[in-house]
Amino acid sequence: PFWYHMVRMGLGGVHDIERIASRLLEYTRPLAPQFGEVDVVELLRAEADLILSEIHASKRDIAVQLAVPKERVSVDCDNSLIKQVILNLLKNSLLAIDDAGTIKIGLRWNLLRNRVDIYVEDDGSGIKEEHLDKIFNPFFTTRTKGTGLGLAMVKKIIDAHDGVITVRSEVNKGTR
Repeated sequence: PFWYHMVRMGLGGVHDIERIASRLLEYTRPLAPQFGEVDVVELLRAEADLILSEIHASKRDIAVQLAVPKERVSVDCDNSLIKQVILNLLKNSLLAIDDAGTIKIGLRWNLLRNRVDIYVEDDGSGIKEEHLDKIFNPFFTTRTKGTGLGLAMVKKIIDAHDGVITVRSEVNKGTR
């Protein structure tokens, strides 16, 4: 019946508002990273497996390529916050790819700077040049569904680790 449809729409809207409020509260809270030794190779493998299960459930033809060293790579960071960063970037890559494509996840030591470089790359829709300097701003989004807080939170977490995040993108070619 019509009333049932209207109630379901109303409850869906309430759920959306609750999700947005929760993400906003999460963003505005100060970060207090809990640093500890983390095997980032294992972390990336686990997040790749997680996104692969999501891809499998969606029945899309998206390959995930993992380029990591065979040996353990230990980094002093907050495990759960870095997981959040990687998962957010992977989900953005998924959203950028229509039906088929590739997501690459990689890690390498940057010996000159004595740090680890991690990348997530896709061959999706890319980001327009005029949007590149805004993507880490809170509430900036080009999607009809979304809060615009995902990449802002990614930047906040990377900053809390004294890290650097950069983006390269080309429309219809992909983003890294």
